[in-house]
Amino acid sequence: MGGGGLLVFLSFAAFSHFSTIGAIAFANGDVFLGSTKTHSSYKISVNKNDAKENVKVQKGMSLKTGSNGETYFEMTNGIKVILDCETEVTIVAKRAINVLNGQIFLSVPADIKADFNVFTANGNVLTQSGDINIKVLPFETLVTVAEGSADLCNGNIKKTILKGRQGRMTNGGDAVNVDDVIEWVNE
Repeated sequence: MGGGGLLVFLSFAAFSHFSTIGAIAFANGDVFLGSTKTHSSYKISVNKNDAKENVKVQKGMSLKTGSNGETYFEMTNGIKVILDCETEVTIVAKRAINVLNGQIFLSVPADIKADFNVFTANGNVLTQSGDINIKVLPFETLVTVAEGSADLCNGNIKKTILKGRQGRMTNGGDAVNVDDVIEWVNE
């Protein structure tokens, strides 16, 4: 009986506490929290002055802000992510999120020892520390570095963006045979 109770306790702890990788510190307006597994979501509201209301963030959750929504969450390792209006992200892991669309501001403390990954449809953004603004548009991603640096990775191409600079990643297509294009133009 005691072993069964311990098993239930450990299962509950594993699925509720150990899988928690952050908490939403503030949510205002239309902010929806959902699960990528169940494809369900619900509207949340978190007052930044009341720490008891923090909503836990777990791997696989999605956050979406509406036209008047804004939210801010902090990972357990101190990484802060601010979502602008009309933004949608999925929490992939402690050091990774997927930005589907919209704009985020990312603040990664200097004591993080591994890269933080931001996945987008146009490529990946990697940073070990700094303050970075990432705007995901349908066919390009704009990355502005306020502090630190960021690496933009798109296929086999890796480009480092330093403080005070902006980088851009665009969707590429299939390789083109330039000779065929020139021949067509000449005809």
